[in-house]
Amino acid sequence: MIQTLAILQDAYRELNAKKLFWITLLLSGLVVVAIGIVGINDRGLTVLGMTLEAIPLKTSMISEAAFYKLTFMNVGVKLWLSWAAAILALISTAGIFPDFLAGGSIELTLSKPISRIRLFLTKYVSGLLFVALQVGVFTIASFLVIGIRGGAWEWRIFLAIPIVVAFFSYLFCLCVLIGLVTRSAVASLLLTILFWLAIFGLNTTDGILLSVKHAMQRSVDAQMARVEGYDASIEALAAEVPEEAQASVTTDEEEGDGTGLLGALASAIRTPPPAPGSAEEHALKMAELKTERNRLYDSAKKSEESLRSIQWWHARVINAKTILPKTQETVALLNESLMRVEEMEQLREMMTAQGGDSSQFEAEEELRNRPVWWVLGTSLGFEAVILGIGAWIFCRRDF
Repeated sequence: MIQTLAILQDAYRELNAKKLFWITLLLSGLVVVAIGIVGINDRGLTVLGMTLEAIPLKTSMISEAAFYKLTFMNVGVKLWLSWAAAILALISTAGIFPDFLAGGSIELTLSKPISRIRLFLTKYVSGLLFVALQVGVFTIASFLVIGIRGGAWEWRIFLAIPIVVAFFSYLFCLCVLIGLVTRSAVASLLLTILFWLAIFGLNTTDGILLSVKHAMQRSVDAQMARVEGYDASIEALAAEVPEEAQASVTTDEEEGDGTGLLGALASAIRTPPPAPGSAEEHALKMAELKTERNRLYDSAKKSEESLRSIQWWHARVINAKTILPKTQETVALLNESLMRVEEMEQLREMMTAQGGDSSQFEAEEELRNRPVWWVLGTSLGFEAVILGIGAWIFCRRDF
């Protein structure tokens, strides 16, 4: 235990010695200040006390507490912590294992009474210390801003610390493995970012297919509802037709002075238009309704085929995501914990009133309803496999 604490203490000293650690901390403070200087009142958005009435966002639409929590989520977590700060953290921690292996420090450390597996895991945890400290300071400052400015002392905001650390650990475990294999900080950093971009592309594809799937499902449902409406109209019209009008009416195509085109023209000229309420008019209406009904039915069937194709591809994307870390869904867990149900409903009503796409809301709701065991369980399982491979290499390699 003493050796483990000593390694963690050394890692903390290394973090303090790095300028990037303090630069990231300073930038985190600036992000919190930016969140704090923005607000809303009954007239619109406010910046440094000045009201911007041109921006249609008022307290009548969304409460101040919900506004600051959304700003914390969208700006503080999704934009800063899970993108910009995560990249800076990877830059700072990518060299932990390559420098440890190449600098001769490992021989000195292995001479102490500490097992290789514990040494490996301790160095790994020390890399996560960078993110834990950054997120901890940022969350405390944001908690004060939301409490003072928004009037909501949300203790659940501190769930951002384990959630963001878990998100970063998905990437850092791969960075550690690549660093062990290549002994190059640059290679481990670039390959990890490339892997991250691949996951981002997969998440984007998932979101697009999900939105398209819901939009097509709504279209199919609307078309089938119209088909049912036409069926009801056809049944009602059939019930209105007199019995004598339901018999088939045969026409003599050769009636007239000649046959073929001239005969047809002569017959058309002599034939008067159907009288209102006559059997001929009912037959024409019935034919029109059936034609339109069949057209809609064929269109709905084609849409169903396209929908099944989208569902097939979306299922393949979900299968691919199952074995990979869920970075997007992990960060979204904080949104579910932080936002109350009534606040989410209020936000949805506001966006719907502004012309928001309902299929997009349904897609986001499906993303939020994905089980936590699938999001965290499979992601941590991926991390455990990668760490296991890295630990095996670290324990078996002759330094």
